[in-house]
Amino acid sequence: MMDDDMMGMMGGMMHGSGPIGMLDLTDDQRAKINKIQDEQRKKNWDAMGKIMDEQSKLRDLYAADKRDPKIIGAVYGTIFNLKRQMIEATIDAQNRMEALLTDQQRQELKQSRRGTGGSRMGPGGARGGMMR
Repeated sequence: MMDDDMMGMMGGMMHGSGPIGMLDLTDDQRAKINKIQDEQRKKNWDAMGKIMDEQSKLRDLYAADKRDPKIIGAVYGTIFNLKRQMIEATIDAQNRMEALLTDQQRQELKQSRRGTGGSRMGPGGARGGMMR
């Protein structure tokens, strides 16, 4: 099961088709966007599997009679690095998908984001509340 951080990293365009799927896309655009999404999904699943492995390490480290803060901190560092990589890769995928759009489609996408508060990771998103 994914937590809010993981869902936020996947972004609006990565879950299903999101706002980009509501645009009037050509068959070629849709095929290219689907390919980018498939590649990104595989990357994210790989990273999430590694995160789960690290969380298993944490479980065992916390269960130890003597917990070593340096070792536990290093495992958290690995998890945070994996999450950062996922965020960066997702933004890259979003940029590549948006590059396939016409100016009109980009404008429509921008408008749809305004109505929903944009990506959950940005201002006004799930954690940003009313702040814009």
